[in-house]
Amino acid sequence: MSANMIGYILVGPEHPREAASFDTYEMEAMRELVDSIRTNVLEFEQNPESELTEDDFPDEWHNLVEDASECEGSFGGLIPDLFRQASEPTDQNIRDELDRVADLWRSARMAPDSMVRPLDGNTVIVAAGEMSYGDEPDGPGYEAMRAVDQHPLMSFLGIR
Repeated sequence: MSANMIGYILVGPEHPREAASFDTYEMEAMRELVDSIRTNVLEFEQNPESELTEDDFPDEWHNLVEDASECEGSFGGLIPDLFRQASEPTDQNIRDELDRVADLWRSARMAPDSMVRPLDGNTVIVAAGEMSYGDEPDGPGYEAMRAVDQHPLMSFLGIR
């Protein structure tokens, strides 16, 4: 049995935008995205036998949907609370979530198991991971990168 490198590589701003800087149109786009995901999550959790498939969720969540299906339709702590709340999210809820993603991005950049390289201007490449024999790495950089990579709002902060 041989070891393989398991990791994430993301590109994004060295300093993400402040959540308060998003204009009305950007907030509306995020609200629509959150609401469509939230609607599907609530339907899926209330009725695991529904006809929703992993294609009805963000691409980043395909594995999570499969895991939730195996757990009788509960996402549990697998996804951010913003996408599980019954009431419509407010702009402040979305801004708080953007701040959380930005904090995860900063944590990923600063973690001891992460490597950061400048790309151009304010853009950096961040990589985190380790050699593994099949287990998922457990370093703080890897965990933060996984959380950022699985978050549907990351692209609004310029992370890809």
